[in-house]
Amino acid sequence: MIVIGQTGGKTGVQKEANAGSIADAYWWTEGKPGDKAEFLFEPTGSKVDPEGKFIVPQFELRANFAKTPDGARVQIYIDGTKAGVPINLYALKPSATGEMSLGRVDAGGHRLLIEFIYADEKAQKPLRCGLDYIKVEKLR
Repeated sequence: MIVIGQTGGKTGVQKEANAGSIADAYWWTEGKPGDKAEFLFEPTGSKVDPEGKFIVPQFELRANFAKTPDGARVQIYIDGTKAGVPINLYALKPSATGEMSLGRVDAGGHRLLIEFIYADEKAQKPLRCGLDYIKVEKLR
């Protein structure tokens, strides 16, 4: 996955951010409502079946986010379409959302956009979004 753009805030990668994590975490700090970060990812694996039919595999996109005392509420978009409801990343003590589905995609290039929507009234400022990992699981 490649970061292809962002508005506002500062970004960085934290190596093995959480115990049991499967990847490095992407941290986006000092954000404010309306700020966005966009990523490019490309699941592959198209093939032709024995009858000569072209098979385009389908994938489920799964993610785990960090919840923190300065966690923002974020909206996720896949290829410009909302992927569910906003996610509240605020928690009194650091924790994780747990793995969640962001939807299904076919093989090929896709864009994942994270937008800071607003802050939980209890969240410390400035805001933060911690993306622990994105996982692309082949369904067919």
